[in-house]
Amino acid sequence: MPDQQTNPSEPASTASQLQDLLSKPLLTRAVVLRDFQRFLARRIPSFVAPTDTGSWLQEAERLRQRVLSEVVFKGVPPEICDGKPRVELTDKLTPGPGYSIQKLRYEAYPGMWVPSLLYLPDRIEGKAPVVLNVNGHVGPPGKSIEYEQIRCINLAKRGLISLHPEWLVFGELSASGNAHNKLAYLDLCGLSGLSIFYLHLKRGLDVLLDLPQADPDRVAVTGLSGGGWQTIVISALDTRVTAAIPNAGYIGELWRVFAMDDVGDVEQQPNDLVRLADYVHLTALLAPRAALLIYNAYDDCCFLAHRAWHSVYLPVRPLYQRLGAADRFEFHENQDPGTHNYDLDNRQALYRFLNQHFLSGEGQDEEIPSASEVLTQEELTVGIPADNATFASIACELSRDLPRNRAPLANAADLTAWQGPARQVLRELLRYPDLPPVEATLRSEQQVGAGNFRTWELHPGPEWTLPAVECSPADGADAPVAVIIADEGKSSCAELAAQLWASGHRVVALDIFPTGELARDESSTRYFYTEMAATVGERTLGMQAAQLGAVIEWASRSASSCALYATGRAVSVAAVIAAALDAEGRLSTLITYDLPASLKLLFEEDRGYDEQPSLFCFGLFEQFDIRELLAMCVGRHVECHRVWGDPARVEAELGGLPLLPHGDFAFAARDSGDPNGVAIPR
Repeated sequence: MPDQQTNPSEPASTASQLQDLLSKPLLTRAVVLRDFQRFLARRIPSFVAPTDTGSWLQEAERLRQRVLSEVVFKGVPPEICDGKPRVELTDKLTPGPGYSIQKLRYEAYPGMWVPSLLYLPDRIEGKAPVVLNVNGHVGPPGKSIEYEQIRCINLAKRGLISLHPEWLVFGELSASGNAHNKLAYLDLCGLSGLSIFYLHLKRGLDVLLDLPQADPDRVAVTGLSGGGWQTIVISALDTRVTAAIPNAGYIGELWRVFAMDDVGDVEQQPNDLVRLADYVHLTALLAPRAALLIYNAYDDCCFLAHRAWHSVYLPVRPLYQRLGAADRFEFHENQDPGTHNYDLDNRQALYRFLNQHFLSGEGQDEEIPSASEVLTQEELTVGIPADNATFASIACELSRDLPRNRAPLANAADLTAWQGPARQVLRELLRYPDLPPVEATLRSEQQVGAGNFRTWELHPGPEWTLPAVECSPADGADAPVAVIIADEGKSSCAELAAQLWASGHRVVALDIFPTGELARDESSTRYFYTEMAATVGERTLGMQAAQLGAVIEWASRSASSCALYATGRAVSVAAVIAAALDAEGRLSTLITYDLPASLKLLFEEDRGYDEQPSLFCFGLFEQFDIRELLAMCVGRHVECHRVWGDPARVEAELGGLPLLPHGDFAFAARDSGDPNGVAIPR
């Protein structure tokens, strides 16, 4: 039974009482994690090594093509995916005996050039093996990082040709517009941001295999950390690769659920990847090609060896055995130093593996001393165009023709005809879930003066527990209800809730996924929840709107009317979508604070994915801007206060919508002197 107290003489103010209730956690951390872990685990496909290897090889190719078309190249024009890259050669260096370094750059995506170093043996008899060496998160040194140079030099001295491209946001590609999580700018526009990473790799292989000395039967890829991630992605999906050597680059999704330090940047959790194929599936796609998985026993970054062993090695080993290729699938656990590294022990594991599979055991396993031949960053600079494309610049270019599904505001009949199909498109791109009616569990109840305060656990379906605080007038059984949400959670809503309660409303303040109590504790990585939800095929905006819809239905059952208040850029968009998709018309009023005037502001003002991750919903801006979402709300009273954007921008983006008192909408830009007070529904 819930706690029940009656304190009619309680001297504390309503606002103070509400602040106490709203700030006190209603859910344990264990409940929040349980809900999220269960939500993800139910959507992660399992992998069991098949006994029918012939059928598996056919299924593997189908899976490979689905990942390429539905994830990697989603929204990318075919002419960009296909064809050979443009290549420009620059200087040639001879830092030591037995090899040279050819500087070059290649165009991975139109306007995006990748500076690279081609390590060439002096003597090549016949065809030579080729290796694509890829970087991880190495910081400013980029491709000049010492351990990468030593590895490439050693491979060249063994007779292997190596290409070492620069990786986005490091070295010569350090422009802020290349920050990895800004790939979400392209996702928002309906073009897979992952495609840029993949094209960097695919074009790099093109460069290597276009060399007349290249042996197409001996093609390897290797790298540490982000380079290990690049290795598994290109090797699993491009069968030109015949040997993959990823180092501490990935782990299965189910293990990430319980070890969230392994989540990584957005490219490692791209939209819908795990809906189709977990990383254990990608590892299985290597079979029967040669693969050496390198992990580190005491890794101080991520992907500890013991987790990877159970996650991506043991499940796949039986498949290699059944294919008669057990000797091609190896696992190396680094103990010295055992940290996140591609140091001597790991490099020598690479040399041994390549000697075995590419050089018939005739090469040298021990590293050839080369430290004296390491060059400076300046010496290895290739040069790129001053206007080299970035995620940000590509998104701005794409946005010129977006959104495609514009609202016809000039004619009421046209707008009415547009709304129904537009709502269906919106539901589909949001992966909008149909939730059952809310089941509510009363946690506590107390009476303070003329008000009743209750705390609730709301269950919109079996997967989510939403914490909520309700305050209502003592005699307000049929009072109008106001539902409140905020980017910063319900604990930030006390003043607004108190003012609405004082005006005679029954107030329900709650946290929706992933705000307030449902957010990850560390503010710098709260975006992990949205990132992981997206990779299993869900969309946070869709889940938020559906949760709001279910709560509005529950809260308004005995109310004379229902209003929704949203404070913050992200939840304001979720609230607009909830209103747009409220087919039953339960919501009469929508009030937002800080709604963006346009989704374009996210990349025009260089906003990060970590700030409002839910807004970077794949394809949302390709189809609709804020103007269109609001146009689906016509028929309700809508007030948008402190709109994000200067007054001229707000007028340009939203001015075509009907304005109060002549229609349904009122807008106030952030810089127009709009008061911060509460807008009470009329």
